[in-house]
Amino acid sequence: FGSSTVQFAVALPLASLAAMDAQLRGSFSEIGQQWNQAVSRTQQVIQESSAAKSIQEAATKPCSVCEQRFLRTNIFACAECNQHCCRDCFVRIHLYNPTGECSLSRPSRQVQVCKKCGPAVQDRVRAENLKERMKRAHSFLDGTLEPYKYSAESKLEQSFRLGSKVMEGVQQV
Repeated sequence: FGSSTVQFAVALPLASLAAMDAQLRGSFSEIGQQWNQAVSRTQQVIQESSAAKSIQEAATKPCSVCEQRFLRTNIFACAECNQHCCRDCFVRIHLYNPTGECSLSRPSRQVQVCKKCGPAVQDRVRAENLKERMKRAHSFLDGTLEPYKYSAESKLEQSFRLGSKVMEGVQQV
């Protein structure tokens, strides 16, 4: 065989190796681009989830009783422990009204507390109510009790008061 045949036999594998090298370099660059895109997508998802988390943290608060998250407008502070609670975890305790006068213009006072503080506040309010009532009983027994003052509740106020009680009963049913 001549020297040209040997050169051709060596040149053919070198050409195919160069083609394979170019093909592999293209594949590696494509894989590198895909890797960079995946990394950037992952970073974007992490930023979006942290942004969503920060928005949720800013717009909502957890209820201290049921521990669900609610919008800040639907969360109230307990009058006793000052913890934040949702509407479902609130208890309204009506305070004693020594005059007995209650109308739409002057409703009886009430305290809004969470369900955790409710029993303790209820017991304390009952003790205070009992103390106030006992003052009246003692003054009655001593003969120093003022006569009962009737409230001048108008028919309109009476119908509103009774109508609201009826509507509350209908809503509960």
